[in-house]
Amino acid sequence: MCEGEFSRSLYKNGLLLGDVESISTKSSKELTGVLEHVSGSDVYKEEYDVSKAALDKATESTVFAFQKKRGIRNEKIHCEEQKKEAERWTELEVERKNKTAIQMLWELWLIDDDNRVLTERMNELNDTIQELSNRQVRK
Repeated sequence: MCEGEFSRSLYKNGLLLGDVESISTKSSKELTGVLEHVSGSDVYKEEYDVSKAALDKATESTVFAFQKKRGIRNEKIHCEEQKKEAERWTELEVERKNKTAIQMLWELWLIDDDNRVLTERMNELNDTIQELSNRQVRK
Protein backbone atom coordinates (compact mmCIF):
# COMPACT_ATOMS: atom_id res chain seq x y z
CA MET A 1 0.00 0.00 0.00
CA CYS A 2 1.48 3.36 -1.03
CA GLU A 3 1.30 6.54 1.05
CA GLY A 4 -1.61 8.00 -0.92
CA GLU A 5 -3.70 4.85 -0.53
CA PHE A 6 -2.91 4.77 3.17
CA SER A 7 -4.03 8.39 3.59
CA ARG A 8 -7.24 7.72 1.67
CA SER A 9 -7.84 4.65 3.82
CA LEU A 10 -7.34 6.72 6.96
CA TYR A 11 -9.72 9.40 5.68
CA LYS A 12 -12.25 6.81 4.54
CA ASN A 13 -12.31 5.31 8.03
CA GLY A 14 -12.76 8.70 9.64
CA LEU A 15 -9.20 9.28 10.77
CA LEU A 16 -7.64 12.66 10.33
CA LEU A 17 -4.04 13.68 10.84
CA GLY A 18 -4.79 14.80 14.41
CA ASP A 19 -6.20 11.39 15.17
CA VAL A 20 -2.89 9.81 14.21
CA GLU A 21 -1.22 11.75 17.01
CA SER A 22 -3.76 10.53 19.53
CA ILE A 23 -3.28 6.98 18.28
CA SER A 24 0.42 7.11 19.17
CA THR A 25 -0.47 7.47 22.86
CA LYS A 26 -2.75 4.44 22.93
CA SER A 27 -1.87 1.12 24.59
CA SER A 28 -0.87 -1.82 22.43
CA LYS A 29 -4.31 -3.44 22.78
CA GLU A 30 -6.10 -0.21 21.83
CA LEU A 31 -3.67 0.32 18.96
CA THR A 32 -4.39 -3.16 17.67
CA GLY A 33 -8.12 -2.38 17.71
CA VAL A 34 -7.60 0.82 15.72
CA LEU A 35 -5.37 -0.93 13.16
CA GLU A 36 -7.92 -3.73 12.75
CA HIS A 37 -10.61 -1.11 12.14
CA VAL A 38 -8.50 0.82 9.65
CA SER A 39 -7.41 -2.28 7.73
CA GLY A 40 -10.94 -3.70 7.72
CA SER A 41 -9.91 -6.92 9.43
CA ASP A 42 -12.36 -6.30 12.27
CA VAL A 43 -15.07 -7.47 9.84
CA TYR A 44 -13.53 -10.95 10.04
CA LYS A 45 -13.10 -10.97 13.82
CA GLU A 46 -16.18 -13.10 14.53
CA GLU A 47 -15.25 -15.62 11.83
CA TYR A 48 -11.69 -15.66 13.21
CA ASP A 49 -12.93 -16.23 16.76
CA VAL A 50 -15.14 -19.14 15.61
CA SER A 51 -12.26 -20.64 13.63
CA LYS A 52 -9.88 -20.11 16.55
CA ALA A 53 -12.31 -21.85 18.92
CA ALA A 54 -12.63 -24.77 16.47
CA LEU A 55 -8.84 -24.95 16.18
CA ASP A 56 -8.45 -24.91 19.97
CA LYS A 57 -11.05 -27.68 20.33
CA ALA A 58 -9.37 -29.76 17.61
CA THR A 59 -5.98 -29.21 19.24
CA GLU A 60 -7.37 -30.24 22.60
CA SER A 61 -8.89 -33.39 21.06
CA THR A 62 -5.61 -34.21 19.34
CA VAL A 63 -3.62 -33.72 22.55
CA PHE A 64 -6.11 -35.89 24.46
CA ALA A 65 -5.93 -38.63 21.80
CA PHE A 66 -2.13 -38.48 21.83
CA GLN A 67 -2.00 -38.72 25.63
CA LYS A 68 -4.48 -41.60 25.58
CA LYS A 69 -2.38 -43.38 22.95
CA ARG A 70 0.77 -42.79 25.02
CA GLY A 71 -0.99 -44.14 28.12
CA ILE A 72 -2.13 -47.25 26.26
CA ARG A 73 1.37 -47.78 24.86
CA ASN A 74 2.90 -47.45 28.34
CA GLU A 75 0.31 -49.85 29.75
CA LYS A 76 1.08 -52.34 26.96
CA ILE A 77 4.80 -52.10 27.72
CA HIS A 78 4.09 -52.62 31.42
CA CYS A 79 1.93 -55.69 30.66
CA GLU A 80 4.62 -57.14 28.40
CA GLU A 81 7.20 -56.67 31.16
CA GLN A 82 4.90 -58.37 33.67
CA LYS A 83 4.35 -61.25 31.22
CA LYS A 84 8.12 -61.69 30.75
CA GLU A 85 8.60 -61.58 34.51
CA ALA A 86 5.89 -64.23 35.03
CA GLU A 87 7.41 -66.45 32.31
CA ARG A 88 10.86 -66.06 33.86
CA TRP A 89 9.46 -66.93 37.29
CA THR A 90 7.81 -70.06 35.84
CA GLU A 91 11.10 -71.10 34.21
CA LEU A 92 12.96 -70.60 37.48
CA GLU A 93 10.31 -72.59 39.37
CA VAL A 94 10.64 -75.52 36.92
CA GLU A 95 14.43 -75.30 37.19
CA ARG A 96 14.22 -75.31 41.01
CA LYS A 97 11.96 -78.38 40.98
CA ASN A 98 14.30 -80.20 38.58
CA LYS A 99 17.35 -79.39 40.71
CA THR A 100 15.51 -80.47 43.86
CA ALA A 101 14.62 -83.80 42.19
CA ILE A 102 18.24 -84.30 41.08
CA GLN A 103 19.47 -83.53 44.60
CA MET A 104 17.01 -86.01 46.13
CA LEU A 105 18.04 -88.71 43.62
CA TRP A 106 21.69 -88.05 44.44
CA GLU A 107 20.98 -88.32 48.18
CA LEU A 108 19.06 -91.58 47.59
CA TRP A 109 21.99 -92.96 45.56
CA LEU A 110 24.40 -91.99 48.37
CA ILE A 111 22.16 -93.70 50.95
CA ASP A 112 21.92 -96.80 48.72
CA ASP A 113 25.69 -96.80 48.21
CA ASP A 114 26.29 -96.43 51.98
CA ASN A 115 23.79 -99.24 52.55
CA ARG A 116 25.64 -101.46 50.05
CA VAL A 117 29.03 -100.70 51.64
CA LEU A 118 27.66 -101.32 55.13
CA THR A 119 25.96 -104.54 54.01
CA GLU A 120 29.26 -105.77 52.52
CA ARG A 121 31.09 -104.82 55.71
CA MET A 122 28.43 -106.55 57.82
CA ASN A 123 28.71 -109.68 55.66
CA GLU A 124 32.50 -109.59 56.06
CA LEU A 125 32.14 -109.25 59.83
CA ASN A 126 29.55 -112.04 59.94
CA ASP A 127 31.93 -114.22 57.95
CA THR A 128 34.73 -113.36 60.39
CA ILE A 129 32.47 -114.15 63.37
CA GLN A 130 31.43 -117.44 61.76
CA GLU A 131 35.07 -118.32 61.13
CA LEU A 132 36.03 -117.52 64.70
CA SER A 133 33.09 -119.52 66.02
CA ASN A 134 34.08 -122.47 63.88
CA ARG A 135 37.66 -122.28 65.16
CA GLN A 136 36.53 -122.19 68.73
CA VAL A 137 34.26 -125.18 68.27
CA ARG A 138 37.15 -127.19 66.76
CA LYS A 139 39.40 -126.57 69.64
